[in-house]
Amino acid sequence: MSSAHELVPHTTISFPQRIECKDRCDPDSLGKVPDSLQCLTKIREGLHHYHKLLTRFSNSGLTAELQDALNSLLQLLLIEDGGSQKETNSPAILDNVQEWEKTPLQNFTLWRLQSFAVVVARVLSHCASLSEASMI
Repeated sequence: MSSAHELVPHTTISFPQRIECKDRCDPDSLGKVPDSLQCLTKIREGLHHYHKLLTRFSNSGLTAELQDALNSLLQLLLIEDGGSQKETNSPAILDNVQEWEKTPLQNFTLWRLQSFAVVVARVLSHCASLSEASMI
């Protein structure tokens, strides 16, 4: 079975880096404010990047719903950053995408977003359990 990259070798898409151990998204680090901000910043950068990428695939109702969901998540993850809006990931390059390439690229993008969302859900559910424990 071939991947989307093999189907469209001349098209370049930059995806956000994966969440790694050094991003401090582990349970011990999430309980500490400076460490958890590093993790949440990485999540926010990923969501911004997927939002930009999905905006390029604006030909279906599915992506409009995903864009709305990403906007909602971004609103929840607003992080004080001193007013600077720096982007660490370059935007996706999709200007040269031909019509026949859009479906495999969109599927690949959604697959990557799903994987990212699983990690984010685990991190946020652990953060929620920390908040509930501190209220008791």
